[in-house]
Amino acid sequence: MAIGRKLSNYLLLSPAIVLLGIFLIIPLLFDIALSFWTPSLTGYQQIFTLENYQNLGLPAYTQAIETTFTLSFETVVVTLILAYPIAYTLAYKIRSPRKQTLILFTLVIPFLMDYTTRTISWYPILGLNGIINALLMDLGLTSSPVNLLFNQTAVIVVWFQAYVLFMMTPIFLALSKINPSLVDAARSLGASSWTAFRKVTLPLSAPGMVVGTIYVLVSTVSDFPTVRLFGRGIQTVGLAIAQQADGLNWPFAAALAVLVIAVILGAFYIIIRYVDVQQLF
Repeated sequence: MAIGRKLSNYLLLSPAIVLLGIFLIIPLLFDIALSFWTPSLTGYQQIFTLENYQNLGLPAYTQAIETTFTLSFETVVVTLILAYPIAYTLAYKIRSPRKQTLILFTLVIPFLMDYTTRTISWYPILGLNGIINALLMDLGLTSSPVNLLFNQTAVIVVWFQAYVLFMMTPIFLALSKINPSLVDAARSLGASSWTAFRKVTLPLSAPGMVVGTIYVLVSTVSDFPTVRLFGRGIQTVGLAIAQQADGLNWPFAAALAVLVIAVILGAFYIIIRYVDVQQLF
């Protein structure tokens, strides 16, 4: 009976496993194999080489790797710091499920727009003649426009707007699953509001923060259109992969992709080892 139940479970999962294998595992294995092949004018030759991985140590690419993960880490921190209060307010200060749904729907509305269009809309906001510069000059805070575009700050701002919802939502779900009696018990034992938050609410909402961090990290590391549009002169791994692929240097592009995947998987392992993400589900 138990064997039959297990077999039926595997049969139910088999379509998902097949799709996962076709669209994830097989392309990933091909990418790893491609990273060990020799570049050629037509793309690649199936001749084994370690040159692609040796080239990762070139200064231009080590700098791109450092810039990529620095920008991604800064974006994760900014997004987490700003998304947590929103999620907390939505979970604890707004009790009406109807109002919660309405606010969440309002936050989702910008994401109904195409990503590129939504991203380009920051030009009239951050530009030299944009809204922010006009406001700064009207308030007398600056006598001339400030360059807010084409730098790392602009990239982080755009990434924040693009991915804040994906940080806020899992945090909101984690906060919603916390039993209010746990906080009440801490308060009844003499803990202040801050202590109860720090000792009870914050640790129990960690799975939501981890899921949000993973999503933002993966999205920003692989995002190159935003860097191309707002980070003029900034080189990241995602942009380098796109450039190498456009130049038909597919093996080196694959090596860069394998490096990114390895670093992200390593970060996932470390994070998930210390945080029980299953609590969120």
